[in-house]
Amino acid sequence: MLLLLINVPLMITAYRKIGKRFAMFTAVALVLAAVAMRLVSQPEQLWTHDPLVMAIFGGAVNGFGTGLALRNGLSTGGLDIIGILVRRKTGMKMGAVNLTFNFFILLASGFLFGPQYALYTGIGLVVNARVIDLVYTRQQKMQVMIVTEKPDLVIEAIQRDIRRGITIVHHAEGGYNHHHKEVLFTVISMYEQYDLRDAIYDVDPQAWASLWRIDRTFGRFYEPKL
Repeated sequence: MLLLLINVPLMITAYRKIGKRFAMFTAVALVLAAVAMRLVSQPEQLWTHDPLVMAIFGGAVNGFGTGLALRNGLSTGGLDIIGILVRRKTGMKMGAVNLTFNFFILLASGFLFGPQYALYTGIGLVVNARVIDLVYTRQQKMQVMIVTEKPDLVIEAIQRDIRRGITIVHHAEGGYNHHHKEVLFTVISMYEQYDLRDAIYDVDPQAWASLWRIDRTFGRFYEPKL
């Protein structure tokens, strides 16, 4: 019940700032999370009492659940809502935002329970943040280089399916057979990579592409709301 009460002002903020659908599904997730916490919080039901194991496993499970929720347009409430709003303003990754805010929880656990449990809390928070960033691929960017002999068809397919801008390098040449080619560059969100692959190979099965992760971009880059 306390979990739900704490999240009431955050849910109102989410409704106003993020959207009705997001707030509704987040409310459902919050209720389910409150029920799950009551079911698994009994000491006799724990399968281990090792705090290190619980910190690592709990952080991983919580991070996976949070990342999965964000990928599907909802959240688990609490700091996730604040994290989404901060990320919109700053571009920080969700895991980093959560870790920053949870630092104060880490300090509180140190004062209340001692430095040993603060260390376990810190381990759990770092694992949680890392797993969120691994699962929530919408916030991760990739640069793509495409070599094709059908640039017009590839560009049309990409802009139709995933709406990304493209830079064209003209008059490239294959080093083996010396065929004339064009090189295309674009930046996508990681979750779009399979849509990009399908768009390219639907129109040019002979195209070649390489993808690599990048930390950040400057200038205009469309990102989904979550």
